[in-house]
Amino acid sequence: MAERFVYFGERLVGLYPVCIAGRAGTVYLSQEFFNDNSIGKKDIVICDGRPFWTTGLHFHRIDAKSQITANPKPSDFNASTSLAAEEKRQKREAIQRALKENEAYRTSLNLLEYNISGWKQTAYQSLVADLRGTYYGTSGLYAVDGMASSQNGSTRGVITNLGWSRTFIDAELDLRAGVISESSLAGMATVYGIGIKPLLRAIILPPRPVSRVLLRFPGDYKSIRPES
Repeated sequence: MAERFVYFGERLVGLYPVCIAGRAGTVYLSQEFFNDNSIGKKDIVICDGRPFWTTGLHFHRIDAKSQITANPKPSDFNASTSLAAEEKRQKREAIQRALKENEAYRTSLNLLEYNISGWKQTAYQSLVADLRGTYYGTSGLYAVDGMASSQNGSTRGVITNLGWSRTFIDAELDLRAGVISESSLAGMATVYGIGIKPLLRAIILPPRPVSRVLLRFPGDYKSIRPES
């Protein structure tokens, strides 16, 4: 048993489970095929514990690929159900066209918030900058959230969120990558790596909880301080 693309002539009918049995290579089709197409059933066979039926149509492979085709005649269709099956097919194709046409019109969002404050005391000057940026588009959600401060010649920064995330509704998965802030009963922690959140949350790459990331400017990461 294997899934094959089924054609009627040049028209793709769909992808269906197919069982090829016997020395003659007779094609048996699953119930899904008959649900979508008003073709009459004939002989039945059990393949991998599932029922499959022949149709009386002569199927053959296309270019030795996992595609089969047949050329049904009007008499091969069930007259009582042909109209309903055709309406169902047209509705399915209309939905697919609408989804493709609306692909370019998905919502996108840009957000940038920043705050810079400074003050001068007798002994030193201080400067604090907060930055929060968000971009949402067809490829996912990109976010950065952090703070940098300069006091008495010493500069450091803290990143609380820097990464990418995207939700795949059909697969029921929420993917994240980068510096991710997660809250728990023990408090807030920041982890590095890739996060996958299905029905049960799991971190694929072993993360290391940290309380904050210290930066030196200019330059790369200065140090990482684990939570105590």
